[in-house]
Parts: sequence; structure tokens; C-alpha cells
Amino acid sequence: MSRQRRIAVMGGTFDPVHLGHVSVLEQVVLLLGADSGRLVPTYEPPHRSAARAPVELRLEMARAAVADHARLEVDDIEAGRADKSYTFDTLMQWRALDPDAETYLVLGADAARLIPEWHRSQELLSEGHFVLVNRSGVACLDVVEARSLGFLPDRTRLLEVVSPAINATSIRDRLRAHQSVAGMVDARVLAIIEREQLYSKPSSHPVA
Repeated sequence: MSRQRRIAVMGGTFDPVHLGHVSVLEQVVLLLGADSGRLVPTYEPPHRSAARAPVELRLEMARAAVADHARLEVDDIEAGRADKSYTFDTLMQWRALDPDAETYLVLGADAARLIPEWHRSQELLSEGHFVLVNRSGVACLDVVEARSLGFLPDRTRLLEVVSPAINATSIRDRLRAHQSVAGMVDARVLAIIEREQLYSKPSSHPVA
């Protein structure tokens, strides 16, 4: 009997998407033995301030970032909601659209520690499959802590990944200061940023 297709999904504002996002997702796909990985830009995140770039441009940047990565793609399922995006709702929609796929939600240790605050978190924990990634710059999450947060052992994988020390806030700050972001974002992503003159003005609502 063949196993279900495995899809690793990483959600976020991707404001902008950077090489760290792509690197982590590629490593998860490989280590998990997944068939594909998806970046899922959100329209409006429930736990953060609004994104600086409009969702259409964040989708365009995400697609540009994965253009050369055969097993990665971009899913616009949350971008079309024009409202706050809740992971539980998205998971249920994926299940209805593709019941033969097994979806793994990829969370960094920092995001995993906030899971009790998420919308319908107990239902999400009981229905979802999770990949929790420990990456450089964030205190490691172990099995004991994961269980204390409500992650079920038979529905959760902990993975170690090598992640470049990049975050979207520092990229926006550097762009605003007219500093180079070489080695931080894909050249095609940078071309979109420059074309649209994104992140050139200060924001009173910084997001990571």
C-alpha cells in the first residue's frame, strides 16, 4: 500500500521572503521525505502587525524565490481571504481540497512556543501534523517542551536545520538605509523590491 503524499507547508508574511525561508523549507522537504514544500503567504497575520508590502507583491516575490527549486511552490490559499488567516481554517480547507495528501505544518521553535495562543489551538494540535525546526539564533525546542506545549508525539517531528542568520526586519532596515542585501534575498526578489520601491520608508509597525 502506497503512503499518502507528504506536503510540508511554511506560512508567514514573507515581507520579504528571503534565502533563509527557502533554505529551511528545502531542508525540511528532504529530511521529512516530503513530496513537495509550499510557501503560504498570509493576507493578514493574526499575531503580528500588518505586512508592509501588499499581498500581491509578496506572492510575486515568493514565486520568484522558488522559481529554481523544483520541489517548492507557492500556495495563495490564504492570500485570497482579505482577512486574518487562521491556520486551523487553512488546514481544514486543504483537507477538503486534497484529502489524499498529508500536510505537515512547519514551525520554528519561536512560533511553536506560541501555539497555545493560536486560534482553535487544541483542535489544530489534534488534527494537524507538525514539523518543529530548531535553527540557529533561537533557543532549541526539545521533546519534553514540545509535549508540554500540546504537540502530540505521533503527529510531531523535531528537526535540526542549518539556517542562515537572516530575518525580514533586518532586510527592510538595510533597504531603508540604502544598504546591500546581497546574500540575503534572491536576485529576482530584489528586482521586484527595487521595481516597486518597497521598504524605502520607515514603518511604525515593524514585523519580523
